[in-house]
Amino acid sequence: MTVPIRWGDMDARAHVNNAQYMRYFEEARVAWSQARGLRQDDQAGFIVAKATVDYHAALTWPGNVISQVYAARVGNKSFTLRQTLTAEAAASPAATAEFVVVWFDYAAGVSAALPAPLRAILEGRA
Repeated sequence: MTVPIRWGDMDARAHVNNAQYMRYFEEARVAWSQARGLRQDDQAGFIVAKATVDYHAALTWPGNVISQVYAARVGNKSFTLRQTLTAEAAASPAATAEFVVVWFDYAAGVSAALPAPLRAILEGRA
């Protein structure tokens, strides 16, 4: 997914604020899940349980960020996504991250087993 860097994303030092990187990661995760039809259930969904980010380079305006999403680990009730943020003209990522994501039953208020269609997508079978 390509995300435009906005003027308002920058901080006083004229580079993208580190908190904004999290929004870019979020936009890519949401687009990834929507493209696979995974955001259609009002009773259950994703909750980020853990986020780990490594910052490698500053992003600056104007420009675009390319965000990639990869499934890394699939458990019974959770999975790990690896993501990268790379400036459009750059050769290497400006940031890399891992997100542990839990499938959550909103009505019951507890984590739940990953649905079979989601598991198939994460395991590369769909």
